[in-house]
Amino acid sequence: MAVAWPTVTELGDLLARPFSEDEETTAQRALDNARAAFQSEARHRIELVEDHEIVIPGSWASRVYLPEPPVTAVSSIKLNGVAVAAGTYSWRRSGLLYRGTVGVLNAADPDLSDGSGAGYWGGTDSELEVKYSHGYEDIPDEVRTVVMECAARVVGNPDGLIATLTEQELRVARRYRTWAMAA
Repeated sequence: MAVAWPTVTELGDLLARPFSEDEETTAQRALDNARAAFQSEARHRIELVEDHEIVIPGSWASRVYLPEPPVTAVSSIKLNGVAVAAGTYSWRRSGLLYRGTVGVLNAADPDLSDGSGAGYWGGTDSELEVKYSHGYEDIPDEVRTVVMECAARVVGNPDGLIATLTEQELRVARRYRTWAMAA
């Protein structure tokens, strides 16, 4: 079973007290806001998202970056609306999407190359439609800890402190940071 985001019960255990029914709503809001603060700083969702469809610009290079690693699967790619055959690209967990097989020149295939042997993604005026899966099936422990500690500060503050990450928590979130948050 996958390890999910922290729950109200886990937050109560951390604070060593149960929540009343009214407090549970506040506690859940605190967890949601802490999770959102972490995701905003990391610039991605963290949790596993399957078959996420995005559109990114093409490139003259042989590689492009998918915005939310770790990548767990690439289901399909269209280049300017035309399906790209599965054997003509490869991907890495880091989010790199390569045209052709990494380290193999593709000069014989005109759909992959300008004839120079360097596969490319249609140029900068092209669009790539990518359906891929990304994120963590199990939310990493350090991420869960940051979210719980941030939420605990909010719940424990009668003045309604907003969910903000400490400098140490920001450092953790930045380790998960990606170049963009996909819509």
